[in-house]
Parts: sequence; structure tokens; C-alpha cells
Amino acid sequence: MPPQITPSRQLASYFLIGAIGIFALNHWYYVDTGGYYPIVVYGAPLFGFLALGSLVNPQLLLALEGRDYPTHLRVLAILLAVAGVACGFVLHKNLYGL
Repeated sequence: MPPQITPSRQLASYFLIGAIGIFALNHWYYVDTGGYYPIVVYGAPLFGFLALGSLVNPQLLLALEGRDYPTHLRVLAILLAVAGVACGFVLHKNLYGL
């Protein structure tokens, strides 16, 4: 059985730094070559919003995993994920001309 991941603010900060870093690299690639990866434009804000929420409540990061988390945490995690994808759409439209 694999080891269990315990939610922590340190894990959330790693996710946030990773999401910002990957998005920054993708934008640099766009500025340099004119091409970009749409999955990064939508995925990085999704994980970034979940990580931001997890800095407040660390259980939010893993609430979508399917463990026995309370319903209000799952709903809040879903709302953060939807807000992240919506932010990705706004970024895609304004930065890359959808």
C-alpha cells in the first residue's frame, strides 16, 4: 500500500510555487516563440487556486481525491477548481487571443 499523503501548508506552497513557475515558463515560451500549451493555461490556475485555498485550509488540496472529507470541503474545492479554470479562460482570452 502506498504511503498516505497528509495535507499540509508546505505541500500547498509547493503546489502554488509549481503552478506559478509552470505558467511563467509557458508564458516565456509564448513570448519567445509565439507558441503556447493551452493545457498549462487552464491547468496552472486550477492548481494555483486549489493551492491558495489550501494555504488557508490544508485539507482542500486533497478534498477532490475521494477520501472521506466533509461535503463542505469537497464543494469548496470544486468551486476553487471551477474558478481556476474560469481564470484560465480569462487569461487565454486576454493574453493569447482565444
